[in-house]
Amino acid sequence: MITGGISVLIALLGSPLVGWILRLVIENQGTIFVPPVLAASLAETASAVAQQMLGPVLIEGFVLGFAGLGMVIVATLLVRSERDQIIQRMDTLG
Repeated sequence: MITGGISVLIALLGSPLVGWILRLVIENQGTIFVPPVLAASLAETASAVAQQMLGPVLIEGFVLGFAGLGMVIVATLLVRSERDQIIQRMDTLG
């Protein structure tokens, strides 16, 4: 469940972060070689590519999160069922 949540955060925050970092690098390192219009376009393109790459990570994160939640629910139900059986045995013995 925790891994799923982290994967969803990475997928949602990753693409804007990649675009912002690339724009910062281009502005600081490549202002002489790259025109500003091209730099902005390149950063937006990199952000879009990162978003497409992180799309499956988002889906995987949701699947892992729901699988973990399902495991927690099943474990809780099993513990309750086992506890009820122990109480019934104690009642029949006593």
